[in-house]
Amino acid sequence: MLGLLTGIVYFGGTLYWLVGTMRTFGGLPVSLAVVVCGLLVVFLSLYVALFAWLLARAFRRFGPQAVWAAPFLWVGSEYLRSWIGGGFPWVLLGYSQATVPPIAQVASIGGVYLLSFVVALVSAAGAWTGLTRKPARWLVSAGVIAGVIALGVWGAVRVRDGSLAPGGSPLRVGLV
Repeated sequence: MLGLLTGIVYFGGTLYWLVGTMRTFGGLPVSLAVVVCGLLVVFLSLYVALFAWLLARAFRRFGPQAVWAAPFLWVGSEYLRSWIGGGFPWVLLGYSQATVPPIAQVASIGGVYLLSFVVALVSAAGAWTGLTRKPARWLVSAGVIAGVIALGVWGAVRVRDGSLAPGGSPLRVGLV
């Protein structure tokens, strides 16, 4: 239930604008647009609920180390959401890194799903650090952080060398 509620808050907060779009471009009355958007939000929330349910089951069976399954389960739920039920690959977790070009370069290796995995992995490391009292918890989290820093350095070098920009003469454009 908490996963479903989380999904409703997440998708309700990111897709609310569809009501206006359905009204303006779809010709739907506001009340019907709200209902349709609400149904979409609830449907998409089922994927978050599935993720939460599977992770809770893993946690009951394996204890705190089950948090390491979270990145795999999250990316799996995003992948399913992108293909099943008409597919809705909007607001994937990896898209949150679009404004961080060095980290976003990871998408050139494994697409947005790998970016989602990295974000979820960082969250799993934080959860692991908070949930366990094992002395190695700091080393594991430091390893994840070091990996993200390495990805950021690699991405920064990739962005800086300019090989991502197409060649040719620059074109000045003005807007009045």
